Amino acid sequence: MDPQISSLANELSNSIETILNPSSSQNDRQIAHKICEEFKDSSPFCVPVGLVLADKSYKPVVRHFGLQLLEHAIKFRWIDMKTEEKEYLKTNALQFMANGTLGILEEEFHIKDAVARITVELAKREWPQLWPSLQEDLFKLCQMGETQTELVLKVYLRLVEDAVLLQTIPHQRRREIMLGLTANMKDLFEMFVQFLRLHTNLADENLTSDPQKSKAHLRVSEAVLYTLAGYLDWVSMNLIFTNNSVLLQMLCLLLGNSSLQLLAAECLLTIVGRKGKVEERKPLLVLFSDEAMKIILSTAAAAEKSSAHDEYYYLFLKKLCLVLTDLGKQVCALWGVVPDCKQPPNFAMYLEALMAFTQHPSQILSSYTQSVWQAFMRHEFISKDPILLSFIPKLFETSTKILLKVGFPSKDNSPSCDYSRQDFDSDEDFSAFFSRYRAEVADMVRQAVLLQPELAFNFAKQWLETTICKPIDTGTEDGVMCNLSSPSFLEWDAMTLFIESVMSRIAMTDYSPDPNMGVALLKSALAYQSQDPLILSSLLSCLSALVVFLRNSTETIPAVLEKIFSGVTFAFPGQNKSNRSRSVKNVRQHACSMLVTICKTQTDLIFPVFDELYQYIKNISSDVEQLSQMEKCILIEALILVCNRFNNYEKQSSFLEEILQPAKELWLSEQFQQAFSGSDKWMSYIGLDQAPREPSSEDTCGINRSHIAYCINMMMAVLKRSKWPEDPQVAENGGFVLMKRDDGSVILKNPATVHVSRMLENLLLFMKSMNGSWHPAMLQRRHPELEKSFDLVENEKYAILGIPMPCVDNTSSPVCKNPVTRIQNFLTTMHDYGSMNGSWHPAMLQRRHPELEKSFDLVENEKYAILGIPMPCVDNTSSPVCKNPVTRIQNFLTTMHDYGCHILGNAGQCLGYEFYAIPNLPQSILSTVFTNLDYLPDYRIKPFIRVILKPFIVNCPKDLYSVAVIPLLEFVCPYFYQKLNSKWQLINQRLSEDGVEDNMEAQEILEDQLARQLTREYIDLLGIIFHKLKQDPVPDDVKMDDAENIPVTQKEEAMTDLGQLCMRCESVYPSVMMCVFGALSWRDTIACNKSVPLCWSTVRQLVSTGHMTLDIASNFLCNVIYGLQVHGQHEGPLALLLGLITQMYELLRPVFPDLSNVLLQVPNCTISDIKDLDAKVLQTASQKQIMNDKKRREAFKKILSDVIGKNLGQQFKRETQYKDLPPIFRIRPPKSTSVLEQREGASGLCELFNPTDD
Repeated sequence: MDPQISSLANELSNSIETILNPSSSQNDRQIAHKICEEFKDSSPFCVPVGLVLADKSYKPVVRHFGLQLLEHAIKFRWIDMKTEEKEYLKTNALQFMANGTLGILEEEFHIKDAVARITVELAKREWPQLWPSLQEDLFKLCQMGETQTELVLKVYLRLVEDAVLLQTIPHQRRREIMLGLTANMKDLFEMFVQFLRLHTNLADENLTSDPQKSKAHLRVSEAVLYTLAGYLDWVSMNLIFTNNSVLLQMLCLLLGNSSLQLLAAECLLTIVGRKGKVEERKPLLVLFSDEAMKIILSTAAAAEKSSAHDEYYYLFLKKLCLVLTDLGKQVCALWGVVPDCKQPPNFAMYLEALMAFTQHPSQILSSYTQSVWQAFMRHEFISKDPILLSFIPKLFETSTKILLKVGFPSKDNSPSCDYSRQDFDSDEDFSAFFSRYRAEVADMVRQAVLLQPELAFNFAKQWLETTICKPIDTGTEDGVMCNLSSPSFLEWDAMTLFIESVMSRIAMTDYSPDPNMGVALLKSALAYQSQDPLILSSLLSCLSALVVFLRNSTETIPAVLEKIFSGVTFAFPGQNKSNRSRSVKNVRQHACSMLVTICKTQTDLIFPVFDELYQYIKNISSDVEQLSQMEKCILIEALILVCNRFNNYEKQSSFLEEILQPAKELWLSEQFQQAFSGSDKWMSYIGLDQAPREPSSEDTCGINRSHIAYCINMMMAVLKRSKWPEDPQVAENGGFVLMKRDDGSVILKNPATVHVSRMLENLLLFMKSMNGSWHPAMLQRRHPELEKSFDLVENEKYAILGIPMPCVDNTSSPVCKNPVTRIQNFLTTMHDYGSMNGSWHPAMLQRRHPELEKSFDLVENEKYAILGIPMPCVDNTSSPVCKNPVTRIQNFLTTMHDYGCHILGNAGQCLGYEFYAIPNLPQSILSTVFTNLDYLPDYRIKPFIRVILKPFIVNCPKDLYSVAVIPLLEFVCPYFYQKLNSKWQLINQRLSEDGVEDNMEAQEILEDQLARQLTREYIDLLGIIFHKLKQDPVPDDVKMDDAENIPVTQKEEAMTDLGQLCMRCESVYPSVMMCVFGALSWRDTIACNKSVPLCWSTVRQLVSTGHMTLDIASNFLCNVIYGLQVHGQHEGPLALLLGLITQMYELLRPVFPDLSNVLLQVPNCTISDIKDLDAKVLQTASQKQIMNDKKRREAFKKILSDVIGKNLGQQFKRETQYKDLPPIFRIRPPKSTSVLEQREGASGLCELFNPTDD
């Protein structure tokens, strides 16, 4: 060995050991790192030293570094290598695989992988053209033993991963490698199958006689399965099914091998999940054979025994379940579509297996099967199959168990809990999953109802009757009331969902339940009595589903109303409005909402008893301690819904005047006028400048807030529910016609308009006062304890940040902690802040009161944190809702702001033409609602766009655009452009300074997300103005790299009348265009995606109106290039922006020849490049057919490649080196000859018309 090589090898070996030695100093480790990196980057001896260090005599870490040196040399010095060096490397690579590693069971996995990578990197650069013997050489290596066979299989796997999965190879080389693989794929597959059969048999044969040898063969079998997994999802289906589907047979047999079953299941899953031509998938039905089905069932049963506590077997069960579900989807694709493809053999056995997984305690496994059951029941032919229909009763029976909300990881009330602890980290994660799972089960039940409605109704009837007869099981020691985990409540809750699912679909079938049976069922539910709030709430849901039978028994209506009102007035002794528990409030609000539902769906039945209903509601409303303000308003909504049935303008108007009178008198009172006359008076009126107080008769500010909430809720109720008749003739007869247009169409009037319009004036002043309270001078007037009342409420914070709400929100304290807990928290907090050691002395502990002994215990949340256990889902249904005063005011401010926005937003739709025709309406809104916007936080401004402006614009009559909408937009568009532009400048600056978003504080993250949401809302608003109201061209969930379904070339979408009006308004369109083009470079991909269609439509309109200039065109083109610089790293925005710039250049370049100067500013772009681009982009219609849009976009991508943004991980990436190889197939062009020489004695054109037979 060359002494220099030996010296370098020793130095590097010592450096590697220093780096990995935990006792090395930081300085020594840095020096060692520097030596290794400098040698790797600059030394010409990488290959010889790497070969030395990779020798088996060195430690594994040193050997791995040696192999890395070889890989590094191949990747980054390939072009500089001589042919002799390349041949030397190829020889040594094969030699390493032959005898450069330890035995198959002794060698480290990372060493094997590094050895295989050397051959793979060489193959990526040389094979197949310059290394035609590679496959033969690899096959010879396999003959040497198990060690070499495993390495060869790793080579094939890593090669196909780079070529197919990761696609890290240049396009041309990738294409050549794929040609080489596919040309030899038949031999390769035969080799894989042969190896799998051979080594699995040898592993079984040597299992007892030579366990080590058996393990070696087993390791090779694992390698074969891993390698197969890399090929099965893209090779020809015919290869998979060759030799009578021997591969499928072997994989099924391996399901019984405990060591290989998981890998075999993964391979099977890949095969049965294949897409492509339906006819090619028909051989998959071989898996329905007796042998295959028996093996699948037996292995599933064996794995089930250990799955609850063994993750390996549970994972195997999941794979096996997915194999069955994907197999079912293939049956759906084949049955009735492919000739002679009907019911597969053993279909009943298959459904039994599917049913077993549906009934499995693991809700994840059960959820996998739901989509298959639904697919079967929706299928044109399978849904009529007798075998499938025979399983529907079992599905109904199973749904009674799987709809139960059990399985929380923190509990042990079900076998599902063991599986949930493997699948979920917390109760919140499980709760989010279970909501989706339960919805899937309910959908499955609804689909089954359509197939067997009579069976479904009888099953629902039987379940309800059985549940009613059962005694209540609270599951608690005291047995007084149910909680969310009580067995009885869980069953009632599941049964309610089942009945709702059944009744919602029965009307869609030809089956009509026996009226007597339905009425009897309704009466039995009405007769059931319970004082448990959770059970009562479920009972009300059942009644809501069964009220369809009221039509068969109108005499039952009073009983139904009586039951509903018993829920409306439900309370425990001693409770009043201020101390009702959460569960009691839920029952009361549920009953109120149920009345609204009945009045909406069964209006004809309730209308005859309208007077009695109204009188009863007036009576219970007169008791100030009975109904809350919200409950009153919900009941009023129900009355308005029934009142609409009068179809008489005068009667409805009179009724609305009567019910609105108390709120109207209060809202228009001098006291309210005075309170809304200024922000300082408004703040004093609701108590923002005073210390917070607990609710009481002395809390006058709390009473004031309650009166404001009542008035606004009443306005909301009237606007939501008061309507004119849908039938134009009925409307005309009832006096609802306001005026007739010239075209014969009528404009209707709402009976509520005359009463609500006067109240809207004060609402605008109210909104102005609320906005003014954000002025810095007003914020100083707040009482110090109420500063947090202006903060964003917690649930909205979680929603904005995309964080699931905790199972229990204790931040807004049902702060009725018991005294022991209060003292316990006090002691813990004070100890953290200071010290109280003396109280732990035994003599001092004896002085504690017996009831306070637990106050010295560790608090619950710290207990869970220490044990690493997620906090359990706590049930607060029985706890009183005792929010602290600050939270009450915070909720009041948030709710009133939102409701005020909703009233103004809904006014256009509900009140119609009369609302928009109010004199100076936009000026009134601008002078009140849109004041002090500079001081308002984004979460207060966002509803102005989403809730007020969007519906206001959508519902505005076209003939009032110029007087109602344009004046608003003349303020809104310039303002929001300036606001968003300055906000994004700050965000971009912060991100460029910090480098990454991970360094942002929690408040910065919240502000950043709010800015993004505000931007998207405004861009959506512009989309409504300029385009028709429809689904977004790029949905919000199409994020960064999902470019498959994005329309990269914008369609010629017609601009709306309002949009054209805006484009003619010089005070509107400049700010709109600057905003949408500016949004292209704001760091929000969704805003960018939404802006692209707007950019194209506004540019076209500007060109058509003749307002486009060279400066404007250049500026807009620069904005698109900036967008490519910011978003070019993501495939979705990149495709959209390239499509936009191509279309803009094609439109504007002929009009403005100097536009090319913008592109000349791009680094490395020359005039010749511009000429080439023009030749490709600026073409005639016939030429465009030859060069499609994709090629034209690629031309732009090439010229802008130096400015298109790259991912941070790709920006400084060292490019791997490849050298072009001679083509695999050289097609010689035909020798050029004249037309007359092509065929002696024939002239071309004449020969076309007088062909002669050769």
